[in-house]
Amino acid sequence: MLSKEQQQLVCENLYIVKAVISKMNLIPNAAVSWEDYYQSGCVALCRAAETYTGQARFFHYAFIVIRNHFYHMQAKQKLDQELEFQDLFQPDVIEEVVGKIQTKRFEALKQGLADIYIEVLDLMQLEFSPKEIAEILHIPVKTVYTRIRTARSKLNVLLENNREEI
Repeated sequence: MLSKEQQQLVCENLYIVKAVISKMNLIPNAAVSWEDYYQSGCVALCRAAETYTGQARFFHYAFIVIRNHFYHMQAKQKLDQELEFQDLFQPDVIEEVVGKIQTKRFEALKQGLADIYIEVLDLMQLEFSPKEIAEILHIPVKTVYTRIRTARSKLNVLLENNREEI
């Protein structure tokens, strides 16, 4: 709970949150809106007011606390994204997807699953890591993940449409 002085300090310095957001070029996306950034920054500003000892100017202290909060927030988002991709690399999922590709490769190509997606999954079947696949294909690792996700999605649609044949 903030004291009266701390509450006043927060109210007088709300502009610091906007300054940090613009200085860091935080861009809203599907996961985080501008309001989310602002609200999160305000919470960090309250934390700064709560822990402020008066040794430095409040602006500088709060700026650093808020900036570090956003760095932590971005790192957490990145980690969450990586964990989201982790399920793609479970052996049973890979085997299932690769097996379906092998049995339905021609149909998949006819249905619009491009060679670039099949190539990535073929390399995964050969037990290459995403990083190795990226190096082989000269593409970013993020693109490897995207191609796997797209291939998996298209295969699921294809398999749903052809469930009786399998």
